Amino acid sequence: MATRTKKESVNKSAATQQTASAQTVSGSSPKSAVKFLNPFALTPKEERRKRLHELTGQLIEEAKATGDSSNRNQLLLRYYREQCGATVLRTLEAWAAQGKRIRKGAKAFLLWDKPQASSDGGAGEAGEPSSFFPMKYVFDIRQVYSVNG
Repeated sequence: MATRTKKESVNKSAATQQTASAQTVSGSSPKSAVKFLNPFALTPKEERRKRLHELTGQLIEEAKATGDSSNRNQLLLRYYREQCGATVLRTLEAWAAQGKRIRKGAKAFLLWDKPQASSDGGAGEAGEPSSFFPMKYVFDIRQVYSVNG
């Protein structure tokens, strides 16, 4: 029974170390990853799109109930700020223009991009060309590092 207790204590200390490493601060070295909850991490593209659609729907319903007239992306940005602590979100290209690189293993947050014409060439309702809203991938400032050091 003493060995079981030792194993349990080893498991508890490992869990504590994992929790501590998940709370990495933004001032750490570029190679250390900042870990926080991202509802879209490690899912196929269609699943991510479905989750983003569901999350957006929930946020819109909550906003209507409170009389908030924010658009979809504003609601998503507020959600990411409150739930994940994300403060400054930009695309890969925007970070690169500022001389920043995305940390290895960083998972993007999703926003809706500008509507684009559908590639199937079909017509939507009333003969109008159909369009869809593609996803835009953005990263938080905690997920980038400066190239110059």
